[in-house]
Amino acid sequence: MESQGSFARRVIAAAVVLAGCIAVFHAWREPTYVLTAIGALPPLAPLYAAFDPRWLPVGWVALPVLMGGVWVQQRQISRTWVFLLLAFCFAAAFRFSVHALRSDFLPGTELARYAGEAVLYDADRVVSAGDFLADYTHLQSELSLHGRTKPPGFALMYHGLYAVLGRDLERLGVWLTLAAALVVLPAYALGWQVGGRVAGRTTALLVGAAPSAVLYGALTLDALFAVVATTGLAFAMAEAATPRAWRRIALGLVLALAGMLSHSTWVLGLVVGAVLCLQSEWPWRTRVRGLFEIAAVFTAVPVVLAFSTGFDAWASFQNARGLNQIAMSAVVGRDLGGFEVWLYASVGNVLAVSTLLGLPILAGLSMLRWEQLGPGAARLSTALGLGFLVACFGGLYLLETERILLFLVPPAVALASTARGFPPLAGLVIIGLQTIGWEMAFDTIW
Repeated sequence: MESQGSFARRVIAAAVVLAGCIAVFHAWREPTYVLTAIGALPPLAPLYAAFDPRWLPVGWVALPVLMGGVWVQQRQISRTWVFLLLAFCFAAAFRFSVHALRSDFLPGTELARYAGEAVLYDADRVVSAGDFLADYTHLQSELSLHGRTKPPGFALMYHGLYAVLGRDLERLGVWLTLAAALVVLPAYALGWQVGGRVAGRTTALLVGAAPSAVLYGALTLDALFAVVATTGLAFAMAEAATPRAWRRIALGLVLALAGMLSHSTWVLGLVVGAVLCLQSEWPWRTRVRGLFEIAAVFTAVPVVLAFSTGFDAWASFQNARGLNQIAMSAVVGRDLGGFEVWLYASVGNVLAVSTLLGLPILAGLSMLRWEQLGPGAARLSTALGLGFLVACFGGLYLLETERILLFLVPPAVALASTARGFPPLAGLVIIGLQTIGWEMAFDTIW
């Protein structure tokens, strides 16, 4: 009972501190200092959301769906595959039901909310995959606002989905939601690597209900990237514990796939590299050789694409940074390269991720004690902290990190679930209610 009371106090403290920090940040500059308005409403800086209370009766099905997740949490399910199937069903159903709180239609139509801005529109440029890759760096400046800042992987994905599913946006939205819900599978593996079976199951269900993972887990491409990135982190944790040649090859391929989807792979690679370097039980020679093998596989993919299609991955990355700087400066109306913007965005990045990470996760992280961490948890906590600081303060992102850094949510949840005294059941209920409440109060676009 005492630990439950301590956890509740930490949750309340996290809510109070976050509310105070957001209020101060919101008053620091005008809300549109970096972010743009959402329709006629100002953004709730540092979050790209607007206060717009709305809920539909059908959306209340989210509460019984959440209780279904609680039922899975309480059951002693012996077969792992059965648990994972139920966890996936819960994550997908919770995404659909939370979406229904504000929308009387299936996810999908939001993709066309801003005409010409989504990667969806770039699929029309694809005649053949080879030709698209060959011309990609020349086409980048003509692509959608979001597409020009990404590698070509998602545009090619949409092209393939058009061929299979047609151009019905709701059908596409359903597919994207189901695919994003698959994040619970590598999240389970990651949690298991950190704290065993119980931590794995707790991680899977909490990731399935976490605010950022659900609010942006229906349609955003960042949610699909999070599935790939979490898979890579799970492979890295397993490799750090027991080196295997096949796993290093698989990890290199996963990172290469991630690199075709998002330039956030640089942050992911930093976290993965840190996890492998921090394995103190293996000699440095073994660790360096392992990193070299992974890097060789990772590099081989763009090299093969360069020789077979002419695609220049490095030029694509350089173009993305330059085009994003130009586009955002034009939208915001000021130079975004100065110290003041960097400081504002860096602090905002931290607050944005923390706010939609979930109050129980913040409480759980605050309960961690270094001397109580196992080897896996210690490695992951150090690597995650390094990646988080670089992502927030490295000048890589100008806010919206509550969505962009979705791939850092599963490792944070995995660590919180290992804290001594962390209550999985209470954590799931609170984080689910936070997600429902946020969807009812705020328009997050997606």
